[in-house]
Amino acid sequence: MDKKALYSIILAIVVIGGVGIGVALYHPAPANTATAPSGAYNLELVIVPGLDYNASDPHQPAYFVYHDGVLQSSAYITIPSHRLINLTILDYDSGPGDGTPAQYLNVTGTVGNVVYGLNASTVNATLGTGGKNITINQNALQIHHMAIADIAHTFTVMNLFGTGSNMNVPIGSLMFEFTQFYANTTGTYMWQCMVPCGPGAMATMGWMMGTVAVS
Repeated sequence: MDKKALYSIILAIVVIGGVGIGVALYHPAPANTATAPSGAYNLELVIVPGLDYNASDPHQPAYFVYHDGVLQSSAYITIPSHRLINLTILDYDSGPGDGTPAQYLNVTGTVGNVVYGLNASTVNATLGTGGKNITINQNALQIHHMAIADIAHTFTVMNLFGTGSNMNVPIGSLMFEFTQFYANTTGTYMWQCMVPCGPGAMATMGWMMGTVAVS
């Protein structure tokens, strides 16, 4: 499949899925967010495999931010402080995650230290439902830990909760995932995929690393 066709399919699936997602997992804000603005902020990420990095290092994966109907660079991600963040990740890449350090197989820093998957379905199977609404509720697959055989990437925001305290979301092979978190601080933090997935992508902003600005 050529890249234009792949991007078209990804955009169509994101639009079908993203518009129809109903979130049934609201958790009250911690006490120090009582005066924060109301309403959650939605951050949607898409992982695309097989992109040409350069002639000597082709077929690299990259994160994109889905915003205003288009895929945008993930080099500089912005989120608001002291608000509930709804994080949705669509992964079109496969594992296994050989070489992933053990600590990054665990979910940390999200509400309840959990990520929700839809019955471990692949992205295409999950969202190829004719645009029906998808409700993520307490019956969804709850993920606290992921085996190396199942993991494809992580979305890890370094020191988001203080020195050495990261938010880490392991992402399953070809999975659709949802979680929530609070960033009760301000500043700029590095995000990184902790699964070894290509030297070019791992060291380049907007591929498997970037920044998260919280303000």
